[in-house]
Amino acid sequence: MTSDPDDYVGQGLTYSYATPTNVFFATVQDWYGANNMVSVTMRTDPSSTDYWILRFAAPPGQTLTPGTYTNAVQPGLQSAGQPGFDLFGMGRSCGTVNGNFTVSDAIFGPYGYVQSFRATFEQHCGGATAALRGEITVSNPPPPPSLTAQITIDPSGQLRSGALVIRGTATCSRPVDPEDSFIQLTVSEPSRKGEITGAAAFSLPTDCSPTPSAWQATVTPTDPKLPFTKGSATVSGWAGLGDPFYDVLLYTDTVTAAVTFKEG
Repeated sequence: MTSDPDDYVGQGLTYSYATPTNVFFATVQDWYGANNMVSVTMRTDPSSTDYWILRFAAPPGQTLTPGTYTNAVQPGLQSAGQPGFDLFGMGRSCGTVNGNFTVSDAIFGPYGYVQSFRATFEQHCGGATAALRGEITVSNPPPPPSLTAQITIDPSGQLRSGALVIRGTATCSRPVDPEDSFIQLTVSEPSRKGEITGAAAFSLPTDCSPTPSAWQATVTPTDPKLPFTKGSATVSGWAGLGDPFYDVLLYTDTVTAAVTFKEG
């Protein structure tokens, strides 16, 4: 990017940054609609506090797509039909912004992944004639598909000292984050004294993969004075999946099964 002599943010200088020497973080955000804004942060190196941040936003309610966007103001301060753009960093920013930018490439993946993005831009601070102009290109590999998983619940289980031992399997489309992935079970068993309930949460198998992995859990009764008994109970379960690539927590649909429990 290049800065006119009287431009406050750029200080009249020319700048150029690129990986792998410099570090970039690019995300697409849903401020005013799906894929509405791209935010790019650049640091001069991993340990430096020197940075620039660029934000490109389509008008509220629109998706950021290739095209020219004029009369842009700071993202978040836009009127209907008005795009947003600003560039700030190194301790300097505009009080108010008037700018324009042209997007020539914008391909996004799930959960804020920017596969490719290219834009040229021009920013004026506070209506000044001096400008900061430049371009940015982001290029990443195609993103992996979203993480999915399935759990099953065996139709037979064991009764041990008033608690239920439940088994099943889990399959995952790709590896999960073991610290953030779990299975949640709830149990309901009718009895003459009323409904017997219980719940358990436990870690998803660390080897969860496209090949089914076995899991086992012990569910104790919510009320110790009302233990589970031999017979049939309704067991429902779902899984929370920590996606290590996108750093998000996903959830499976709930699975419900009738399970028969015998002493064992």
